[in-house]
Amino acid sequence: MTADAPATLAELGWTEALARQFEPLAREGLVAGRIAVEHRTKYGVYTEGGEAEAALTGNRKLAYEALLAHPLGPSADQVQAVLDDLLETHKAYLPLFWK
Repeated sequence: MTADAPATLAELGWTEALARQFEPLAREGLVAGRIAVEHRTKYGVYTEGGEAEAALTGNRKLAYEALLAHPLGPSADQVQAVLDDLLETHKAYLPLFWK
């Protein structure tokens, strides 16, 4: 891994066994990554597409704002519907949003 190139998942310890376990989630459109940094409820995550940031707070307002601010996200009038659909679809993986 070099400073100017993102790491591959294999360089981050991703194995064929992990890939097989993750396959059902990948079919649902989720992206594999490895947690690199943890700070309270925020995580720095490395994916093959580069660095990402994740938060496990269950805070719907923050999720809404993140989706609204994302340059590839839906238009402002569609954010709530997309967020509701995303959370319902992935409810089993996002339990903090349902407490």
